[in-house]
Amino acid sequence: MEPSIKVFFTYYKPATLIKNEIFIPIHTGRSISNNVDKDGNDEESRQVSWLIENMIGDNTGDNISYKNLSYCELTAQYWAWKNYDKISNPSHIGFMHYRRQLILNEKTIRRFKPDIQEMYAIHNKIDDSYFDNIMFNETHLRELTKKYDLITPYLDLKENHIDQFKTLSDSLNLEYKLLDSAVKIIQAENPNMYNSAKNYLNQSTHYGFNIFILKRDLFFQYSEWLFRILELLEKEKNQKARSITNERTIAFVAERLQGIYFYWLITEKGITHKECPLSYIKNTEIKQSINPIYSKKEAIVFNISAQYQKQVAVILASFLKHCSTKDTYDITILTSDINNETKRIISNLTIEGNISIRFFDPQNFISEELPKNSNYPSLVYNKFFLSEIFKSYQYAVFLDSDIIIKDDIAKLTQLDCIKSNPISACRDLSLDYFCELYKNLENYMKKSVVCTKDYNYINTGIMVINIQLFNSLRIKDKLIKCSKELLDPLTAEQDIFNYALCKHNIPIGYIDNRWNVDLHPFSYKNQYPHEHYWPLESYQIFVESLKKPAILHFAGPFKPWIDVNHHMAHEFWRHARESPFYENLMFECRNLNPIRNSVKVMVAVKISRLMNFLLPRFSKRHKLAKTFLRPIKSKPLFKKFTRVYNLQG
Repeated sequence: MEPSIKVFFTYYKPATLIKNEIFIPIHTGRSISNNVDKDGNDEESRQVSWLIENMIGDNTGDNISYKNLSYCELTAQYWAWKNYDKISNPSHIGFMHYRRQLILNEKTIRRFKPDIQEMYAIHNKIDDSYFDNIMFNETHLRELTKKYDLITPYLDLKENHIDQFKTLSDSLNLEYKLLDSAVKIIQAENPNMYNSAKNYLNQSTHYGFNIFILKRDLFFQYSEWLFRILELLEKEKNQKARSITNERTIAFVAERLQGIYFYWLITEKGITHKECPLSYIKNTEIKQSINPIYSKKEAIVFNISAQYQKQVAVILASFLKHCSTKDTYDITILTSDINNETKRIISNLTIEGNISIRFFDPQNFISEELPKNSNYPSLVYNKFFLSEIFKSYQYAVFLDSDIIIKDDIAKLTQLDCIKSNPISACRDLSLDYFCELYKNLENYMKKSVVCTKDYNYINTGIMVINIQLFNSLRIKDKLIKCSKELLDPLTAEQDIFNYALCKHNIPIGYIDNRWNVDLHPFSYKNQYPHEHYWPLESYQIFVESLKKPAILHFAGPFKPWIDVNHHMAHEFWRHARESPFYENLMFECRNLNPIRNSVKVMVAVKISRLMNFLLPRFSKRHKLAKTFLRPIKSKPLFKKFTRVYNLQG
């Protein structure tokens, strides 16, 4: 008879939905979903409504959903045990997590031997080919369940369970005594299993995670045994939990009980079984685009890492100074690593009804096809996917994380040029200056980036994207393709943008340069006076833009929060005083600035001048040296010198 199978995937928050005829997503702890979850997140932050709309809950029929804080994903196992007739009475049943699944691919099983240092085979995200790659599909599952009564994950702990659980209990504030209590219960109620329990706990092989696939009759016997022990353990547990993790002691002990029972089935009952490694999905965020808050479908977008989280509060302080009460401002901050407390502080910068501040993790939109470049963080490529993330909008105004705003940003979406061009931005005037200083840079631009003489290179730090035109011209696909052709760009995604726009003759709307006054050249002014080196036409435009700047852009390595003597640094610090992170910025700046006047700096300056002579910037020698030094960039001594060198330029 052909085996039938159902596999449950447990969820406690929204994540990539795994669902088909045999894969059943289940929301654990639904009956207490209006409370905080096991990670301390509240109902709103978990978007419980999405879970209710997309999957069954563990709170119908005979259930222990209310025990989820203690039992974790086991409330789903209990529900399946007690409501088996509601899932078509399959011959085999399995349990996975939303981000951990058994790998059934034989090549991976032979190659990957998981241990406590490397527990999982890491995958970035679940895509269309993921389950076929790990061979966790209906066809293969049916073949395996014909051969095996049990399919279980395994892990080498590198120490016995008793010692490992003691270490875990100390670090997570668990009640270690409950493992001893569980063994005593087994000795009293199931003496035939006592030796198996002792043997299992004194070895390092771990059958855990509350993940498995098991034959129906064995599942019923295991569940009856497991939940009987857990019920008795609850009576011995300290009823006043000391913390959220302490409350989960029952679930941690249950993992060890799973291993004991499976070990007993294998060694004493001789069941057929298969051991498999686990996959771990790094990014489980749902691929959902952002919907507009207001009727005016115009997004204001920042792209921030945790490194710049304090600076974005300063930018927003300057932004809020110039907002109109007659307009609406729909702000989204793209980030993958800013913590929740910082998000809360930044979100509370304004309570005005016409201003919204949201955070969004764009990782689910980022293509695996993009080349890895160790010189730049991956977040710089988020710009490529703005038209997908904000597909419900008309325009997206992109703003860099090192700016100060001196005019109403809403004026950017009133410009005529954005209506007929997929991308509108300011011409990069500083490039003309630097090309005069470094002829190798000029050669690089002509040969690698700008393919026509009449093309004007743009600065992508401030851009307005016309979403419909951007998508209709398939610019995202062109950018990804060009990123593979321009493998080592000097200015990351900006060079790729310009290369793609020039190569494919994509129309550009040029914005008045007062909307992106690049202050980078001021760091070189004393050594290389602007009036001596800067081509006249672009220099005159730059000087004019400085008279009434709308956005000051602190591009390049020189930042006002590092160097208080930076040109226009006072503009940054004026708004920093109005931000909640002023004291933090002052403390960091004070710790950085003393090194500028030290003897070490003077030595670094002399060395840097020698390096510039021997290895001119943008030359082939300089590029080769960067490649050679890349492996030691993380060394403390190299970092220290680089920091001093960058401060001096």
